[in-house]
Amino acid sequence: ILLMTEIENLVEKLIKSVKKNPELSQVRFVKEYSSINVETPVSSYIAVVSFESMTRDKNFLGSVVKNGLKGDRFSAIITVNIYAPNYENGFDLTGVSGVFCQSIKDADEENIIDKISFEPISYDTVINAMCRKCKLELSFYLCEEVVV
Repeated sequence: ILLMTEIENLVEKLIKSVKKNPELSQVRFVKEYSSINVETPVSSYIAVVSFESMTRDKNFLGSVVKNGLKGDRFSAIITVNIYAPNYENGFDLTGVSGVFCQSIKDADEENIIDKISFEPISYDTVINAMCRKCKLELSFYLCEEVVV
């Protein structure tokens, strides 16, 4: 549970910074499986943030990062589905996706994003909206000090 909290904090920090961009003021960001209701069909841009997967790549002790630290290196894939109203045929979904991409790069002060990729725009039949899926591949260390 502590691990998921740490990862959620890293992602929330990125999203909070992205939300400050005035060009994304029309986009509402929500976590997948949260208690926030999303209307269907959507009437404005919505970005749904979800955790797709996570793996522990390796653990270390000592001098890999700094003497006296122990911890693990993790990789995670975060999915951000950006939805646009169907009645506008996904108007400017490509533009909004591009602004999101640049904003998330700018927000990554800790350099945890390894790769950003987008899938082609598609129609989501479940919520009756146009969708552009963005995948963020992250890698990061979670460490603690070792008292010797």
